[in-house]
Amino acid sequence: KNQDGVLVFKRSRGRSEAPVFWELPTGKIKFGEQPEEAMARSLTEYTGLIASAVRLKDVITFLAPEGSSQLNNLYIVYELSIEGDIKPATLRNVTFGLLALDGIVGCCLIPYGGWWLLPVGIIIAVGAFAYSAGPYPLSYHGLGELMVFIFFGVVPVNLTYYVMAQRFDPLVFLFSVTIGLMGVNVLLVNNYRDVEDDRVAGKRTSVVIFGRKPAALAYLINGYGGIAVLAVLWVMILWGRVMPLWTLSIPALYLVLHTVTWHKLTHSDGKALNPLLGGTARNMLIFTLLLTITFIIYA
Repeated sequence: KNQDGVLVFKRSRGRSEAPVFWELPTGKIKFGEQPEEAMARSLTEYTGLIASAVRLKDVITFLAPEGSSQLNNLYIVYELSIEGDIKPATLRNVTFGLLALDGIVGCCLIPYGGWWLLPVGIIIAVGAFAYSAGPYPLSYHGLGELMVFIFFGVVPVNLTYYVMAQRFDPLVFLFSVTIGLMGVNVLLVNNYRDVEDDRVAGKRTSVVIFGRKPAALAYLINGYGGIAVLAVLWVMILWGRVMPLWTLSIPALYLVLHTVTWHKLTHSDGKALNPLLGGTARNMLIFTLLLTITFIIYA
């Protein structure tokens, strides 16, 4: 192995007619598997790296001595890119650098929100680090969705409102739950798409643990649940007329888009899932943007 722990050469098991010798790591093509699929799978199994943009580079054949006979060798050479090809030290330095920068910017809010924001900021920083680093990366143990729900939904929405209004509000908390559930769906699609690669790499996301069908069901429930959480607001609009009735078309539009995206999710695989990642984020953006504009005009 090299200094980064990547397997470069290994000792062959040897055969009766040939001695044990050093060779490059090799793998076998499984039944029904294409050569480029076998190459990408073997790369991940041996190194933990994920291949992308795989292109056939060359095909080489040659004869090599194998004991008292000759062996006809066939090499299929591929050119590829590596996803996430970042050195651990670089990733660590960038992570701590960004956390430090966020901390400095966050301290500027203390005059507006009070000193209690400082320990809260420290907890947020620890959560960000623990998501994918440390001795027990939470995203590698099925807890990524919980972290997204808390730190991309509940915490930022409520604290942002507090800093601006100097108080907490029950309706804002409900909004934070909705945003958290919608944010979780973005991560679910990502893990849904990468489930096989994550399984090989030993990353136990919730989709790896429970499977794709429960993940797709959770995706559907999160969208409808996020809208249902705001039932108080929808009733206020319907009966209290705090905003025009057409405002109810906003959650209806979201549910239509969400259902269509979910249907595509359950009938897609591989690269076809990539647009659904953006589609899920788009649904969330449309809902929040339209509702925000409505609040600015009528609230």
